[in-house]
Amino acid sequence: ADAQDNVAVTRLEPETSLIGVNVQIRMLVEVTNHGASTLREVTLQVRRDGLILRRETLPSLGPGASTTASVTVEFPAPGTHAIDARIASTTGNALPDDDIRYLSLEAVEQRPILLVDGRPGARTLEGQAGFIAVALAPSVNLSSPGVVDLSRNGLVFAPAVIAETELESQALDGFDAVGLANVARLSPAGWARLERYVA
Repeated sequence: ADAQDNVAVTRLEPETSLIGVNVQIRMLVEVTNHGASTLREVTLQVRRDGLILRRETLPSLGPGASTTASVTVEFPAPGTHAIDARIASTTGNALPDDDIRYLSLEAVEQRPILLVDGRPGARTLEGQAGFIAVALAPSVNLSSPGVVDLSRNGLVFAPAVIAETELESQALDGFDAVGLANVARLSPAGWARLERYVA
């Protein structure tokens, strides 16, 4: 093999930035042939926290060509997880340092979302924020406003619904996002609290 042959992992990234516990996400792994000759039998290995998730032989790569593999990853527990993609080639490889790429991802149990309802109803879908809550978390209890069943695996968003009159007394620092649904007006104190939250 040519001493200038080189194949590298040039990209390792999730398709989404929303990484939840027990939620399958796709990781994209790009491998590029930087050498002058066609490379055959390049093996790709993807690991999560040291556990091999996938091992496959990639198709032949011509000079300057790239190929992208898609790997499904699931995180069984919240916290920081290490992902790495590495390649091995049966031919020469001038730069072994680029044969591996590392990525650290934070998986969260849930993302709390506060929905402020400008016209709340007696039941979740009778208010202005109910359909948003159900779209974010399909296991929302439809009979009681603001109640979410958090026991279902794969539930990433945890919406809470409050009336606009409750916003001034609601602590916002525990929420990843705040949405206003048909809120006609807020008091100056309410706007000030939202401004501080966004800042």
